[in-house]
Formats: sequence, structure tokens, C-alpha cells
Amino acid sequence: MPEPINLDLVEIALDRIEGTAFEKFVNAFYPTLAGEHFVPLGGTGDGGADAFQDAAIFESTAAGVFYQASRVEDFRTKIRSTIRRLKEVGRKVQGLIYVTPLRIPRLDKEEIDLSGDVGANIRIRDRAYIQSHINDSLGTRAAFETYLAPAIRFLEQVGAPKLLQPTHTIASPAIYVFLRQEVERAEGNAALTDAIADGLILWALEGTDPDAGSLLSTDEVRRKINDAVPNAATVLGDSIPRRLRQLAAVAKPYGRPVRWHRKEDAYCLSFDMRARLLKDNAEDEALRLRVTSSLQNRIQEIDRDHETSDHAQKAAEYALSAVQRTLEREGLEFAAFLQGEIQDAAIPAIADHVDDVLDSAGESATRSLHLKELALKTLQGAFYQSTPDERVYLSRMATTFTVLFCLRTDPRIVEYLQNMTADFHLFVGSDLIVRALSERFLRPEDQITRNALRLIRQAGGVLVLAEPVLDEVYTHIRAADIEFESSYERVEASITEAIYRSSDRILIRAYFYARRTPPAGIKGPTRWADFVDSFCDFRVVRTPEGREQVRKYLVAEFGLQYESRKDLMDLVDAREVEEIARRLKDYKKRRELALNDALMILAVYGRRRARKETASVSQYGFRTWWLTGESRVLVPTRELVRQQGAGYLMRSDFVVRFLSLAPSATEVRRVCGSMFPSLLGVKLTRRISSGEMKKVLSSLADAQHLEEGRRLAKIADLSDRLKLRFYEKHAAAPAESGNELE
Repeated sequence: MPEPINLDLVEIALDRIEGTAFEKFVNAFYPTLAGEHFVPLGGTGDGGADAFQDAAIFESTAAGVFYQASRVEDFRTKIRSTIRRLKEVGRKVQGLIYVTPLRIPRLDKEEIDLSGDVGANIRIRDRAYIQSHINDSLGTRAAFETYLAPAIRFLEQVGAPKLLQPTHTIASPAIYVFLRQEVERAEGNAALTDAIADGLILWALEGTDPDAGSLLSTDEVRRKINDAVPNAATVLGDSIPRRLRQLAAVAKPYGRPVRWHRKEDAYCLSFDMRARLLKDNAEDEALRLRVTSSLQNRIQEIDRDHETSDHAQKAAEYALSAVQRTLEREGLEFAAFLQGEIQDAAIPAIADHVDDVLDSAGESATRSLHLKELALKTLQGAFYQSTPDERVYLSRMATTFTVLFCLRTDPRIVEYLQNMTADFHLFVGSDLIVRALSERFLRPEDQITRNALRLIRQAGGVLVLAEPVLDEVYTHIRAADIEFESSYERVEASITEAIYRSSDRILIRAYFYARRTPPAGIKGPTRWADFVDSFCDFRVVRTPEGREQVRKYLVAEFGLQYESRKDLMDLVDAREVEEIARRLKDYKKRRELALNDALMILAVYGRRRARKETASVSQYGFRTWWLTGESRVLVPTRELVRQQGAGYLMRSDFVVRFLSLAPSATEVRRVCGSMFPSLLGVKLTRRISSGEMKKVLSSLADAQHLEEGRRLAKIADLSDRLKLRFYEKHAAAPAESGNELE
């Protein structure tokens, strides 16, 4: 698990780092915070900028905004010189963000003075800023490890403290709430999911009218929802078509909300619901206008020297934008505060986000200080002495974010899932590897198993190819080759789709699909030998050399770490392996396969002991698992799981659902940006049961009342329960048929 970086070490590194290394650090560190890319200004081939050869100056995607990284002591002269040179090469400079490893006293005054001198908005990010954001994300920590950590390697000499001292894991109440609701959802409690699905469906159907021929099919409803909230389809799954049918079938007290048109197999809002939503939308717009006016009145009361409505309007817009930014960054805790579920003071947290809003707006340093003071005083009044309209509007903003949180569109959930992925140490099952081989000739976006493995590896997780798994994969390839030669090769031209679809060999099916109906833009194999050549030379496929080629291919292509059977046996007791294999014998066709599974199961527990995973508590749960779709082994190993106090299997579905399909941080910012400024978010809150949203925020209040140690322990337990829930529903099922590796 990535430990938080010790801020004292950041202080030392910034004090010692050389200029070039610091410039590279800023180029890696700052874009992850700013949410945009920037490129070196010099040498871009665009006229005057070619003459600008300072590699530490970058141009933002925002017009007229530049970044500079420098550690020179005379930062004032450096900034003035940079602005002058930018103008000399024909750049229109709106602002400069100057990043320095130095600690700058009286930062606000320096920004004001420099902004006035150079005629541009100057923002300085000094050592204190870097320290406060170094642990914000995987990207910021990676920037530290790559560029700052080398400056403090001397601390690792004999007798010196370790570079990253273990620190107590922060057990976020929001992560506790997220995991608890996901476990409840996995255990069959669909109340929250159905409430969100209902609200999104009613929103998506707005504008439909059967008289105008405006209807939406199930796919169109799903697509409209997913366009607005990209993660919605992943989280809601089949709830959307199921709830569409139910909303069209069940009468509400105000009448059936949705109508289904059988001929078109499409849906629309009922007449009564359309009339109601039209009235609601008008009320929502009127509420927004009244709240904006209320905030402007507060500002004019505070700032009697500026009586222009434009000044008050700007300050009110910035105040509401700061609430949005705070919801995005501070998350569920701030939403709970706005709803009155928790009483923590919010003004300190929101101050930084007011700065971000003013920076984005390009306000001058002098004007920004004044507007910041106005925004904070205005929000303090709105939070603690609110009007009825302000309470309703802020509550709806909080509910909007709570909905996004439930749809996993929260930066901290994204980061939690990324960190969980980076924390994994997974023994990959032979069934997953064979499935990955079968995806060789699919379009990249359809290679679900390959993409899941790639995501884990890129995030920093460890994927292990154990020798027993290699043996099973190689045996499957060889058996498929033998079967193809005996049953298909001589009559291949006459093999119909119905015949090859019925083959119990996934690689044979994959070959025929790739040859007969390759995806657009994909060149499929022209013969079986070409297909096998994708993994090893066809001429040696049935020899030990073929096995070794398969091993090298798997390690290279999927980034697997190979571990021999002896490596695994060092982790386990041979007698236990025999005992577990004996329990598995009725579930396996051959004793060899039972021994392989027994070894993999016990190796998980052995690796956890070797890595001392039970010596501390991680919010990500156990690191080591067996990643497989094999579920038949669960029943005969229940007693082992009880004795160990934890499971050993992670289903691949978990990786796909929670990790591969999780939205990116960029998508999260886009969704939040589209939901809050428009009426979309406010309207959505009317369509969703307030009771279910209140339960989510009440769960947060419950989590905050737990001692941090207790909360961390519960988070670890919920994390592991969530991984296991995908298996428990399979555990009591009869043995699966057609296990292609047997």
C-alpha cells in the first residue's frame, strides 16, 4: 500500500534538489493537480516561441496562462524577466503560475506587488504548497519518488532513518460508506440502486412526447444516462431496463410515471408526469435565481463600497463555484455538512477552493484577495444563518454530489480503487490466462481480460504466473492443437458455425471466429498454425521448447512474474497440500489438477504470512489473492477459510467491475463540472428518493463517530468482503460444466 510521504522528507528534498530535477518534478507533479496538460514553450515550431529556450517554462491549455519552475533565490527578478521575455516573443500573457522549492514569506503581498508590476496575474506555489499536495494522488506521489526522492538517498546510509517511515493509515469515513453500500448492493439490497436508477430514468425521459413521436428505447435511455454520468451503466447494471419496465407497469399515487409503447418498444413520460416535471423545472430555475439574488444581497451588505450589481454578481458566482469545487474535492463529508448531518466547520476547507476558482477566472491578485474575503463571509452567512431558499439549494447541491458518490464518481473513490489496484499481489488463474489468449484477435476495447490484467500491472500491482498455472495453460494449448488436428483440420472448409460454437475448447472457438468473422480492422489468422504462432512456434508446440516459449510469451505480453513450483512449496506445508487436494478430488477430473488448486490456495495464505500482511491493517484489505473464475473449490474449502479467518479467491468480475471500468480522474472532473453549473444536478435531486440519500449521509455520520482504528479495521473487512461477495453466490452452485482446462 502506498504510505503517505513524510512531509519532513519533502522539506529536505526540496531544500537539496537541483534546478533541472526540480523542473522535471514540476512537469510531473503539477498537471495532476491542475487537471490539464502543458507543454514546454521553447522549440515548438510556432514562430516567436522557438526563440524561447527556457526549458522550465510551460504553456497551459488555458489561453494566456504559463507555468514556470525555478529554484533561483531572487524569484522577483526571475518572474519579471520571464514575463518580459514572453511578451518579446509575441505571447499574450494573462497569468503566470510560478512554482518554487523555496518558502516565500508574505506570499499574498508578493503576488499583489508582482501582478501590479508586470501587468499579469501572478500566482506563486512555494514549498508549503508542494508539501500540502504531495500526497494528493498516485501521480503526485510518483513525481516525488521519481524526482525528489533521489535528493534524500543519503538518509538511507547505515544508521539513518528509512526514507518512507510507516505512517498511520487514514481511514476515510467516505471510503467506509462507499464500501458498505457496495457490500449491501452485492448482498442483494437494491433499494439505493433502484432509487438512483428511477431518478436517472425520469430525467432521461424528459422531453419525450408520444404526440410528437418522441420516444426513447431502453438502449437510448441507458446511453443518455451514461453520457451524463459515464460510470452509471457500470454501477446500475441491469437496474435501468428492469426499473423502466416496473415504472411503466406500477401505478403511483399521482399516476403511472412512464408509458411503454408496445409497437415501438420504447418509452416516454406520462402526460401527468410531463406536466409535473415542467412545473418542477420552473420552480428549480426560480430557486436558482432567488439564491443568486440572496447571495448578491449578502455581498452588497458586506461590501458597501462596491455597489455595482456586476461586482456582487461575480462574487456570488465565485461563491457557488467554490461550493461546487469543495464538494468535488472534500466529498461526502462536505455534502453531509451542507445537509446538517455533521457539524464540522466548513470555512477552512472551502478557502483553498475559493482560491482555485479565482485563479481559474483570471482575477488579478489584488482583486482576488478582496473577492475571496467577500465569498468566504457570504458563504459563512449562507451556511450558518441561511435563508429557506439557500438551505434548499445547498441541500440539493449536496444531494447531487451524494448521487455521484453512489455512482463512484468521486475523486477519492477513484484514487482508492487505483491504490487498491497498485496494492495487489495476485496469482493469476489458468482460466483467465486462456481467456486472455482467446482475445488475441479482438478489438482492443473488447479485450476485457487482457485490459484488466494490463490495468493492474500499469497501476503497480503484481501479477504472478505460477508454474502449476503455466502447466495447465500449456497443456490446454497442446490439447487444443491435438483436437484440431484430429477433428477439424481435414474438414475445416465444411465446419459450420454451429459446429465450432459447440466446441468445449475456447481456443478452437476463438480461432474460427477470428478467421471467419474477424472484427473490422483486425487481420485474422488464415490457418490454425498462424493462430498457434501467436503464442509459440507451431512446429514446437508439442515439445518442452513450446512450453518454454509459452512461458516467455506470457511473462512478456502480460507482465507476469514467474514463480516455480518449488517457490510455492516453500510457502506451504506439503501435508496440507495433500489434505486439501483430497477434499478437492470429487470436484476435479484428475488428481494433478486437485494438487495444483490445493497448492495455489495454500500459497495465497503462505504469501500473506511471508509478507506479514496480518502484522498491520490496510484499508485495502489483504494484498494477496488467487485471481480466477474457478468457484467449485469453494465448497470443499469452507473449513479452511473458517480456520484462516479470510478467503483466498478474487473473482475476475471484481477487477472488471470496480477497477477496469472505474472512471478516470479527468472524467470525474468533467461530470462534476457538467452536473453542478446547470440545472441537471438540481433537477436530478427531485427525481431520487430523499430517504435513500439521507441514509448514505447518516452512514457517514456513523462512521465519523467510530474511533479511527475501529473504522480502519471495518474498512479492511468490508474491502475483503466485497471481493469475496462475487464468489459466495457461486459457492453453493453445482459444479460448473465445460471447464475448458480439464
